[in-house]
Order: sequence, then structure tokens, then C-alpha cells
Amino acid sequence: MASSEPPEGVQPPVRTLKPHRGTAVLVLGILALVTLGCYGIPGLVLGIIAWVMGNTDLREMNQGIKDLSGRGLVVAGRICAIIATGLIAAILTIILIIASYYYIRPGGVSRMSYPQRMEQRARQLRYANEREMWEHGGPWQQKKGPEQEQGGGPEQQQPPERQREEPGH
Repeated sequence: MASSEPPEGVQPPVRTLKPHRGTAVLVLGILALVTLGCYGIPGLVLGIIAWVMGNTDLREMNQGIKDLSGRGLVVAGRICAIIATGLIAAILTIILIIASYYYIRPGGVSRMSYPQRMEQRARQLRYANEREMWEHGGPWQQKKGPEQEQGGGPEQQQPPERQREEPGH
């Protein structure tokens, strides 16, 4: 006669469940949402950690390994982490698109530093001003005198040629 009950005086083995980490997951998920304004990196790290911890705890709760009493905390923390991670990913994507718009040119990526680009722009403006002065009669041109009519005045000179430089050299 086999009985499923243990003999008298012997306690049946008590199955102990691992404690849940619901509070930790919820705190990390909320911190991920709060730190969205800190350039996104802390929120992204905290969000990923909370998301992974929440998934692990829910899987173990479904398998009967962890205590079920913290299921609501785990789900809430996991949802906060998913929202924070999604928002941060969207914000970083928008920032990268805007940055690429300003730094990538139709001819390719600019390899010049900011001071080099400013120097190149100053040369372009200087050349444009010199060219305009030659074409429209600069301030140095005066009425023709007898010595200028014989071929020595600024009217006889050609405008300076622009030196073409390759970007990044």
C-alpha cells in the first residue's frame, strides 16, 4: 500500500521559489524614463538592463521558478524600459539624420575641420570681392591721364586668377 503522504513526523519538502526582482526592474525602468534628457545614453543603458531583467523574471515566473507576487511590478518596469528605449532610439536617430544633413555634402563627406572650412570660405569671398572690383572698376581707378592712356594703368591689367585648392589639402 503506497501512500502519497509522508510518514508521521516527517514534513513534506517545501518548494521555495526564488524572490522576484520587481522593485529593481520598476526602479530601473522609471530611471530610464527620467534620464531621457541626459543625452540619452544613461537612459538607454538603464532601459536595456530593466528590459532584460524583466524578460528573465517573467520567463522564470511562467516556469514556476520565481515568486509570482511581484509580477505586476516586473511588467510595469518592463513596459517603462521598452518605452524609454524606444524613445531614446527615435531621438538618437533624429539627431543622426540632422547631423548627417549638415556634415555630408552632395560631393561626399567633408574631411575639413571647421577652421579649414572657414578659411576656405574666406578665400572664396575675398576672390569674389577682388573679381567684382576688377569688373566694375575698383576704387583705385581714376580718370585716365596721358601716362595711363599709353598702356600702364590698372585698366590694362587682368584680374588675378583664382588658385584652385583641393579640399582637405
